[in-house]
Amino acid sequence: MSSNLFIRIIFLPFLLFNITFAFAQKHKPEDFGYRFVQTLYKKDTVNLVIVSKKGEAMKKKPVILFEKGSLPIPLIIEDDRGFFPIMPFDTKIFTEDYHLVFISKPGVPVRYPAHELSPRMEYNDPKTGLVPQFYQERNHLDYYVSRDVQILKFLKKQPWVDKNKMVIAGHSEGGTIMAKLATVSKDVTHVISSGQNPFGQMATIMAQTRAYDDSAGTYANAQFEFWEKLVNKSPDIPFPAGYNLEQQYRYQYGFSLPAIDYFKRIKVPVLVSYGTKDNCALYNDYMRITMIREQKKNFTFLPYIGLEHNYFKLDEQGKAIPDNVGWNNAAKDWKAWLEKQ
Repeated sequence: MSSNLFIRIIFLPFLLFNITFAFAQKHKPEDFGYRFVQTLYKKDTVNLVIVSKKGEAMKKKPVILFEKGSLPIPLIIEDDRGFFPIMPFDTKIFTEDYHLVFISKPGVPVRYPAHELSPRMEYNDPKTGLVPQFYQERNHLDYYVSRDVQILKFLKKQPWVDKNKMVIAGHSEGGTIMAKLATVSKDVTHVISSGQNPFGQMATIMAQTRAYDDSAGTYANAQFEFWEKLVNKSPDIPFPAGYNLEQQYRYQYGFSLPAIDYFKRIKVPVLVSYGTKDNCALYNDYMRITMIREQKKNFTFLPYIGLEHNYFKLDEQGKAIPDNVGWNNAAKDWKAWLEKQ
């Protein structure tokens, strides 16, 4: 299997999530209650975007710390029409009662003009045309978890944060980060995992591959061969331009470890949300079976029948039909679940 095909398989679901919703909003982010805050993790500057109800930025409320999926994509993408929303749901669903907190990717500008990004809306180093070295060195599970532990501590010190309720939420890869974060941070009170595969990234890749493989299983076998090479750090594995072997290993191996092991250790309430047409659906169903068997009463599962990875409906050809209906419905359900806890 070529490296191009391999990379496409990995990134497809995340691309849909990040660039399908090209609904630019007029005016500036600040007009919609967005604030830009910086803090430090070790020696790294961490950029946060806080979304609050307009006029209530300093009103004490619980926070929802949200981790998006993969790729070095700026949180705020701007063009001559305005800016693209950070998430494809209406943030007003939450901001009456919560402050939403989004974390920028390391080494990626928090806001950036769309015309200077790649076709996949990725930020590349203007000097090299590649993913920034700063991002490459930090794009792995352990970095994100350790950083987010400190972000929660930072948030708890803010006068506008009700530290009695600290919600963490993540979509796709972000769900894995939040699952592990909940096992190491005592500040977390609630966890929302959306569209995440509790058996890891490679399990999702295999599910995607099986869907279009040939009768000989050529692509699936190539993926298994790749995985074996990755585990053994073979120097001839394919990886994205600009990365080195160790960086690719830390990233993909870490996110391919079964997050169900983290979920089992979580003591606080957990909501697991996913579309039944998502490649991760059966894995979440299996996790539900496991949690029932192990008498884990702190889990709630919300499968969305007939919807895919980003809560979109599918047409007759199985292609996603982008809109914000599914996302808004999911967000409303998350909010309702939080109100019951």
